[in-house]
Amino acid sequence: MIEREWRGELGVFFDQIIAPESKSLMEIDRAIGGLKRNPVESIGGYRRLIRYSKLPFPLRRPAWRLALHGSGHLHARYFGTFSVNAIGLPRAGVVQTTTPITMSLIHMPLEPPGEIRLCGAFDHRVIDGMAVGRALGDMEAIINDELTAELRSLAEASKSQAAAAQVG
Repeated sequence: MIEREWRGELGVFFDQIIAPESKSLMEIDRAIGGLKRNPVESIGGYRRLIRYSKLPFPLRRPAWRLALHGSGHLHARYFGTFSVNAIGLPRAGVVQTTTPITMSLIHMPLEPPGEIRLCGAFDHRVIDGMAVGRALGDMEAIINDELTAELRSLAEASKSQAAAAQVG
């Protein structure tokens, strides 16, 4: 979910990154960068949101209801199964969020000494709070181990490239 300006107004747009678990951090970063920088009309998910938002209310509501509740396949295709959102302001928090998907992971800004606070918003009709707690614990382990290792290797590769550029 990304706040973008469109026709002089701010709006929240969302699109999907298909199979993020199989992508590197660099690929995900490039995809998110494209969602932030490319023209709104050039992004398929954004165009779809605009198209459905133009429908009259009596038609728009059933269309959203069908996509959200009519079919698990449509739900996953058009809304995804989870989201990751950032609250970019230090010391800001989320009390409640409404999301059309099963679970949303919300992270706060990185704080010294390199700590990040994670929050989970979820549909309690679909998933139990204990399962969300376990998922957040698993996420912490992934961030502390795999993600940190990937970031360190990227930093080392960047240093190596900079050193090679100075020598050459």
